[in-house]
Amino acid sequence: MKTERRLFPAPRLLLIAFAFGMALLGGCLKESLVWSPDGRRAAVITDDGLYLCDAEGRVSPLLAPGVYRAAWLGGSQQLVLARSRKVADFPALAAALGPGRTRTLVAKADATWKRLQAGSPTKEVGEDLAEDGFAALLYLREHHRDALRKILGPDWKDAEFAPAELHALAVARIAGDKLEPGPTLHESLAAIQGIRAAPGGTAVAFTTKLELSPVVDHGLHLFVAPADASAPAALVASQTAAEADWTVDGRSIVYLKAQTAAGKDDNLRLGVLAQREVLARDGRIRLADSAREFAGLVFQQRNRVRCLRDGRVLFGAAEFNLPIAGDSHDVREHLFALDPAPKPTIARLTSPVQAERLPKSLFYFAVSPDEDQVLFGADNGEVWLLTLATGNVEPIAPKIDGDKNFTAPVWRRSGEFSYLKKAASAAGNDSARPVELVLRRGESESAFSGTWPDEMLRRLID
Repeated sequence: MKTERRLFPAPRLLLIAFAFGMALLGGCLKESLVWSPDGRRAAVITDDGLYLCDAEGRVSPLLAPGVYRAAWLGGSQQLVLARSRKVADFPALAAALGPGRTRTLVAKADATWKRLQAGSPTKEVGEDLAEDGFAALLYLREHHRDALRKILGPDWKDAEFAPAELHALAVARIAGDKLEPGPTLHESLAAIQGIRAAPGGTAVAFTTKLELSPVVDHGLHLFVAPADASAPAALVASQTAAEADWTVDGRSIVYLKAQTAAGKDDNLRLGVLAQREVLARDGRIRLADSAREFAGLVFQQRNRVRCLRDGRVLFGAAEFNLPIAGDSHDVREHLFALDPAPKPTIARLTSPVQAERLPKSLFYFAVSPDEDQVLFGADNGEVWLLTLATGNVEPIAPKIDGDKNFTAPVWRRSGEFSYLKKAASAAGNDSARPVELVLRRGESESAFSGTWPDEMLRRLID
């Protein structure tokens, strides 16, 4: 479905040139280590699930398989977890979805089957199914197995046993060395992209794509849910960036929102920085009729905003001077601070000289608990530290070779943070440790993961 472009007709050549300029080599930057607010323990997420470790780096056994994202509630005793599980057959999937959602899925799968029978390319049909593709496959495999095998031809070997995935957002409590499951806040066929708990711990904001959408929708959507699951999750905004944040009073959410729907390959979005009240004074969900829009900008889907205690909002965005002649690859993002009251003003926090030391894309940054410094991470494992009072940028860690899922740097407390560093090893030694998690205090650092098994460190970056 095509959507009319607004504000200005998205100049395709400009966006392509900008995308090339922003491109980074490497894998994906993941928040695989998440310190609790009190700094006493951390959630550790590898490709097999969730572990916990204490402040000395002692790590627990695997506590929750399938966990791929985590956020702490304020008391440091509860976690909000995004977790996936595989479902291999349609009856089990239907039981999990329930009657209403199953009917919607069946209708979508039946429409898909008609398109396949009519000769529509399987790649095109699969892209249009978006988040529902494997769920529809389970239905078609159950009801049209032989005919589907003929249509798919050589692709059948990949489709014959492929499972669907269900993604749940749930609360869990730490009890000694165990994890006690709590209420489920949301479950769907779409993965959770970002989680942010309200300051008071009464609600959780999260982003995800839509399941079972009647139209093709590749954008992210921002929801808010009560942490006790006393009400269903409510949609706050559509076509947003992955990482929103709460205002200091815990009643409003600030986020980046695009003006148009996302295409399959859209990386950059024309949009606004917006704020919407979502909680009433009693902590219950009550969405304001409209959102307040502070500034126009171009953002990436992975971009984030962070709210400071003085009311300012930090965000990364590129500065554009139009028109741009030729194939410009010099565009880079800067860190900005928005002061929303009484009249919105924006200040750039990274000077052009210091910004040259940072990655072109500032999609990931983490503010220290005292709000004096900011950590930046890049897909290739590089880490930098910005001191806001001086604007000075200090390189912390060089890039790590290889296309891996590197761990984002994260604060434990003010003046103390963890980051991933290439491990010192003998050349050609495949059994050597690939990386180490480092804990840095001031100018000194220690190997936080020194007692971890080699295999766990490999799973951390797989």
